[in-house]
Amino acid sequence: MADSVRVVALSGDLTVETCRDTLGMIREALIESPTVVIDVNKIRTVDLSFVHVLYAAKKWACRNGKRLELAGEVADGVAGTLCAGGFISERVNDGKQLEDQLLDFSCGESN
Repeated sequence: MADSVRVVALSGDLTVETCRDTLGMIREALIESPTVVIDVNKIRTVDLSFVHVLYAAKKWACRNGKRLELAGEVADGVAGTLCAGGFISERVNDGKQLEDQLLDFSCGESN
């Protein structure tokens, strides 16, 4: 089971109202699996609290020797919000691009 990957498919509006549940789902997956892929395909909108959730989950994963990756198509509204907030420098189309563009969203290794 050491090679297992768990996918967490997020959807809808990821805002302050949902951040606690979202972080809980991601953290539970990280506890159960060495690699977690967050599928961002069905996320409609995000706010700053979701950005905090992503960074907190990534930091937890790094400290615990786990991998946290992003996958799926990034909605225009999500990319626009992240770009306007200064978290990414240009619009992205997919989770991998988002992961690469998010400032300081790594465990210190080069992507």
